[in-house]
Amino acid sequence: MSRGVVCTALRSIAWGGRYLTIGFAAGIPVVRLNQTILKNISLVGVAYGMSAVLDQKANAEDWARLFRWYDEGKVKPAVGRVYPLAQAVEAMRSVYERRAVGKVVIEMPP
Repeated sequence: MSRGVVCTALRSIAWGGRYLTIGFAAGIPVVRLNQTILKNISLVGVAYGMSAVLDQKANAEDWARLFRWYDEGKVKPAVGRVYPLAQAVEAMRSVYERRAVGKVVIEMPP
C-alpha cells in the first residue's frame, strides 16, 4: 500500500473518526501523523486473535450480535464462490493466489 492511499483514506475520515489497522496485505504503509491532529482521528490496531483470548466474554457477545444481525438480514456477506468439500484445495488456492472475489465458502456434507 502506498503512502498516498493511506493519506487519502485518513483525509476521508470524518472529524473524530477511527482508522482501523487490520492487516497489511498490500505492504506496511507509512502514515503521516499530522492527519490525526488535523481531524482529531484515532489510529487503532486490531488484533482479533488476542482480543478473543483476552476478553472471551466480549468476544462471545460480539459473535452473538453478528449472527443476530445476519439472521435479521442486516449483514449480508458477499459470497463470491461456493466449493464442495472435494474442491477444498482449489478453494484455498484461490484465496492464497488472491483470485477470490468475495467470500469463499467450502460446503461440508450433511
